[in-house]
Amino acid sequence: MPLRAVIFGFGVVTAFSALDLTCEKRSCCQINLRLINPGLLMRIARCSPARFAPDRSGSAAVEFAIVAPTLLMIMLGIMVFGSFLGASHSLQAAASDAARAAIAGLDPAERTTLATLAAQRSVASSQLLQPSAVVVDAKPDPDDPDLFTVTLRYDLRTTLLNLPSQVVPMPQTLSRSASIRRGGL
Repeated sequence: MPLRAVIFGFGVVTAFSALDLTCEKRSCCQINLRLINPGLLMRIARCSPARFAPDRSGSAAVEFAIVAPTLLMIMLGIMVFGSFLGASHSLQAAASDAARAAIAGLDPAERTTLATLAAQRSVASSQLLQPSAVVVDAKPDPDDPDLFTVTLRYDLRTTLLNLPSQVVPMPQTLSRSASIRRGGL
C-alpha cells in the first residue's frame, strides 16, 4: 500500500511518491524511497548546520561587530582626554606668560593691564583655545601683597569636550592660575 509522507527540515518540504515498508521477518525490514525531486535532498544536506561548523568565512565580520564599539569608545576617550589635556596645558602656559609679563609693571593697575594683554596674546596664538571663551583675572594676591596672581578661566561648553558630557561627567569650566613674586628691592 503506497503512503504519502512529508518531511519538514529547515523550511524545506519534501514529498515522497511512495513509501513501501515490507516486513517479511521481524529482524529484516526494507524501506524503499522514491523521491519526486532528487535534487531537493542535496539542497537539504547543503543547508544543514553541520555544514557550517568548519566554515569560518564570516567569523571576522562577527568578531569585528562585537569588538568595534568598544574600540571606538576607547578611541573617543583618548581623543577627548587628549583635547582636555591640550587645552589645560595651553591655558596654563598662557597664565604663566601673563604672570611673567606682569613683572614689568610699576603699579598694580599697570601689572593688570600687561598681564591681560599678554594672556590675550597667548590665547590668540594657541590653536586649542578660543579667545572669546577665556576670562582673565589678574590682580595682586590678597594674602601676600608681594605676589601677583593671574587666573584664566576657559568655558569648555564652547568646545567638542562638551559632547561626551552626557555619558561621562566633565567639568564645564577649566581654571588655571600662575603667581609671581614682585621684583625689585
